[in-house]
Amino acid sequence: MHFGGGVSGHIKLVPRFLDWVEQRYEVYCDTPRGPSGSAPAWLMTEIEKRGVGADRVLFASDEPWSDFWSEYWKIYGAPVSDELKQRILYRNYEELYGNTKS
Repeated sequence: MHFGGGVSGHIKLVPRFLDWVEQRYEVYCDTPRGPSGSAPAWLMTEIEKRGVGADRVLFASDEPWSDFWSEYWKIYGAPVSDELKQRILYRNYEELYGNTKS
């Protein structure tokens, strides 16, 4: 699922996404990008609060509408555990697709 769009979409989709994970749907999402910039931190704090979904989120830069580094720092600077940040930035991808380093 792509978390594009504005804040109103994130307000509806973050809880719904985590509900789907709790209901054991095999659903994944990318990191949200929104006008306020707070959507990634909110998604990650909700994941830690509810204890589900850490393995279902993949980092996305949303280029060309945003840029890699601004989206990266939204994840890296969020008030959540380093483990969750690492899962979102690269570990979830590696677990899904394998380590692509040769």
